[in-house]
Amino acid sequence: MKLKSKQNYNQSGFYTILVVVIFTAVVFMAGVFVWQEKKLADKTSDVLVKTANLLSDKQEQTKTEDWQTYEDKANGFSLKYPTDWQSSTERSQYGDNMVNYVSFYSKPVSDINGIKIDILTANPGESAEEAVARIYGFGGDPFSTPKKTIVIDGLVSNVYDVPAFMPTEGVIFKNADLVYNINYILGTNLQKDLVDQILSTFKFTDQTADWQTYSGPSFTFEYPAQWSVVGKEWNESNGRITGNIAIGEKNPKAKPGDTLWTVLPGLTIFINPDGFGPFFVDKVIALKRLNSSYTILKETADTGEYRDPMRYQVIANESEIDNPNLNNRLWMHFNFSAGTTGVDKIVTDVIKSFKFTDQTASFKTLLIDDRLVRIKYPENYTLEKNTELNRRGTLVTYNIIPQGSAPYAQEIQLFTEASIKQFNDQCVQQDYPCFFGDYPTLDSFTGLKIAFAGSKSYQDYKFLKIGGENYLVKNIAAGGEGGLIREYNSFVGETMVTIWVYIRDASSNAAADALVAPWQLEYSGY
Repeated sequence: MKLKSKQNYNQSGFYTILVVVIFTAVVFMAGVFVWQEKKLADKTSDVLVKTANLLSDKQEQTKTEDWQTYEDKANGFSLKYPTDWQSSTERSQYGDNMVNYVSFYSKPVSDINGIKIDILTANPGESAEEAVARIYGFGGDPFSTPKKTIVIDGLVSNVYDVPAFMPTEGVIFKNADLVYNINYILGTNLQKDLVDQILSTFKFTDQTADWQTYSGPSFTFEYPAQWSVVGKEWNESNGRITGNIAIGEKNPKAKPGDTLWTVLPGLTIFINPDGFGPFFVDKVIALKRLNSSYTILKETADTGEYRDPMRYQVIANESEIDNPNLNNRLWMHFNFSAGTTGVDKIVTDVIKSFKFTDQTASFKTLLIDDRLVRIKYPENYTLEKNTELNRRGTLVTYNIIPQGSAPYAQEIQLFTEASIKQFNDQCVQQDYPCFFGDYPTLDSFTGLKIAFAGSKSYQDYKFLKIGGENYLVKNIAAGGEGGLIREYNSFVGETMVTIWVYIRDASSNAAADALVAPWQLEYSGY
């Protein structure tokens, strides 16, 4: 038997490998070609789908462009509906909750011939489904599993079978705190395609886009375009603002002198530094920043010939919080007729727009360089340096002008330990009183300083936070003038700053505090 040579064997192996390589390359190239063809086909398919969608959207737009347009500024939406349909609105109460309804029907009017939109208000942190279940009293968890989702003006919305109705379908979604529950009964009289066309025209709108702005004493807010200023009365004296304003639509049934019901719908704002008396218990607002802490209290108004059963008051979460800018107590009262739509949204938007303005922008400044003390005070005052040296032990005293009728700011005094020691040493050497009235001693200065650092009261001095400052406050006799001096003591570094306000009696304590609230005491050494 003749064996193959080694050389022939190697050549045969080489040819085998070459065939395998060529075969693999052919298969690979064929795969690439198929992949490229599929990719091209997919792109073509995508283009065809997008083109079809564009054509479909254009066809839908063409179908709806001649439809009627419904716009609801109060409830923040608009949509289109067929030209031969009609719309209607109503309002109903479910327990403590008001629900606005907007219905669109073909003729004859029937639940099976149209769609209904329920507009509800969700509680803070509540989902759209939770709000619907709560207000309508649905038991269990009827909205745990949606049938599908659709997009309403860019917002993903859930579609459900509505409980207790047959065979009703509903779309539920939320924008801000408003919940929209759109119900319809599909059948012979109402086809799904038509519902989809109507829902495709739903658009959210800005309810406040055309609102007006009111600028009052120390605050601004926005209100609906159809409202107007019906009446206002502001009084300002020594930095104290009192009065009221009514904005809305004039209530023709309001009795003369009844400011509370001047407008319907509308709102009335009252300002009174001394509060509002027992009638307004728990309804006083005195907020440092109204738009950061508030509660809307809904009430049923007293029945009467001109009052309607919807009344909203705005109250503080805390009972009373001093507002250093306004220096007063402020209370807001909203009136609405029972049929008014979007009430909760209107009230909330008005309050959210409410801002206290910076009253310190035009304040004057007193700078005591050697004590590194800076005092900012309202521009309606002038400080005149008192010529009496070491008065009551002061380093320096300024008379506050104008003073007018009580209560009024009288003096601002600065004390140091050295100035008090100098005054007390002089008093010991004199045979007659060195000051007719109360004055600090080194012991009282030290006691006040320690108590102030610990935010505690001291003897007859009560520790109070007034405006943005802390004070130790007490009333002292006013000497020959009669009445009282309400004394406010604060510390800036090692310097005691004292403000005197003259009052007739203790019943004016709150009014005196309101005068002091705007003053700002600062350390200028930074």
